[in-house]
Amino acid sequence: MNKITVIGAGHVGSSVCSSLLNQGLAEEIALIDLNKDLVTGEVMDLSDASCILDSNRSIKEGTYDDILDSKAIVITAGLSQSLGVSQGRMAGLTSCLKIMTSIASQIKERNYQGFIIVASNPLDVMSYYAYKLSGLKSNQVIGTGTLLDSARAELVLAKELKVLPNEVKTMILGEHGSHQFIASSLTTVKGEPLLSYLEKKKINEVKDFIDGIEKQVNRYGYSIIEKKGATYYGVANSVARIIKAIQNDEKIVLPVSNYVDDVYGIKDTYLSLPCFIGKNGIEGIKEVRLSSNEQEKLIEASSYLHSCIDIKVG
Repeated sequence: MNKITVIGAGHVGSSVCSSLLNQGLAEEIALIDLNKDLVTGEVMDLSDASCILDSNRSIKEGTYDDILDSKAIVITAGLSQSLGVSQGRMAGLTSCLKIMTSIASQIKERNYQGFIIVASNPLDVMSYYAYKLSGLKSNQVIGTGTLLDSARAELVLAKELKVLPNEVKTMILGEHGSHQFIASSLTTVKGEPLLSYLEKKKINEVKDFIDGIEKQVNRYGYSIIEKKGATYYGVANSVARIIKAIQNDEKIVLPVSNYVDDVYGIKDTYLSLPCFIGKNGIEGIKEVRLSSNEQEKLIEASSYLHSCIDIKVG
């Protein structure tokens, strides 16, 4: 059975369950949360939706023992996203680490050998701790990283350049947060390299243009939170996309948060780089040519994330 356990029944967790059910990526889902009433309500609501799909897919109120026969665990538990609007994604870091430590100890205790997909902020630090504390190999622990940020960048670029979103392909790399950047070498518009396209469109201040796009993307999630309180559909589909790539052994390249050690001069850090995703989880990093400015931004992201990690964990 293709079973998945989702830890955290808030907006993100429930949306992940909905995406997995709707896309047929799980035959059974076990939903876990400290708020038992919330879990019961979500299970009832999602069961209604699954029934309407006329499928054999099911969702139930779970316990940590459900991870024993789960192909993947999705961790969405954490603090309210609204904290990040005023204080940044590192808000409440100590409390978030306590949550992750508790979850990871349950996973390690059961000698779990599947995959962990992390969708809790601060994303890269939570992914690092999930890896260090769970006992799994680094290829088995994947953060959603900048996968959603990359989609947002495509939307923003399309709007600014007056083209369709599907005519833009790009990747945001670095931290899922303020230390992220557009990889110009991985960006095309209508199949043409971004820099060439901007030159053709007589956009002379290229650096200013790209900086402006990056600022819009960095504020994108906060804008949603300010208007509706939380973001969840995008990250839910990001989780589903990663799980689909693993299940189908796609070997597709996605910008996800992964363990980086001795790549681009970076050591012992989780951050987003283009990764091959297949049946073994992260099956390698696709090294790409970065400009000197982009390499500096990647190092800055790594240094910042290191400053947020308690190096005694290990």
